[in-house]
Amino acid sequence: MNRSINFFLFAAALLSLPFLYVEMTQGFRINKLYPAPFLQAELEANQKTEPVLPLLCQPFRYLGKGMQFFVFESQDKQVVIKLFKRPKKNHSPERIQKTFSACQLAFTLAPKETGLLYIHLCHSSDQLPALTLKNRLGISYSIPLDSYSFVIQKKAEPFYSALLQAFRNGSAASLIDSYLALIASRSSKGICNTDFLLKNNFGFLGDQAIEMDFGNYIYAPENKEKELHLFTGRMRRFIKKHAPEYLTQYDDKVAAL
Repeated sequence: MNRSINFFLFAAALLSLPFLYVEMTQGFRINKLYPAPFLQAELEANQKTEPVLPLLCQPFRYLGKGMQFFVFESQDKQVVIKLFKRPKKNHSPERIQKTFSACQLAFTLAPKETGLLYIHLCHSSDQLPALTLKNRLGISYSIPLDSYSFVIQKKAEPFYSALLQAFRNGSAASLIDSYLALIASRSSKGICNTDFLLKNNFGFLGDQAIEMDFGNYIYAPENKEKELHLFTGRMRRFIKKHAPEYLTQYDDKVAAL
């Protein structure tokens, strides 16, 4: 009887290993990366590689994932590389084209607002090195960057944690000012973000706000006022909940935009 139970437990453990591995690695595998397409008429050529080559001489460790990207953090913690995820079978081909267009829009019109340093959307030849990636378990992979679509971005501190800490120590004014300047600047360039979440979309480089998630950018200058109202309103609700003493000052600054 005991032998049968032990065999059953052993078999169950073996069967659960693939599931546990997926959970521990958050599903990252090399074959889930999107192979860079060859140059397409609707996409601009890749950017000059020389400025970012020194950044790629270090390993990058898994940081997280979103709807469009797997995200890896550089060893010096200064930048992240966002590698496009292979679309699911039930996703239309237009979906990744929209993300490509959003990346181009962000890099062309709003590199300061997004902290973008480099985009590589199309396949290239002998321009980029192989990059060492480490998954959550510390297992290393080497990928030829020429063959994959990705972007490189400055690494920012998460939005909520930075603001909440600033509220506690009374230094939030500069962060709030920077956020408002970012929204005003982006909106003035005709860029809208159809993803309205603050927590996942924004972050801070010191006291400079950036929009970390630009994958849903669209060019819609006719929506400038609506965009301003939407994103300033969301920030107002956050301030009202966590630090209402900033509200009067905040409202005055929004009125002056």
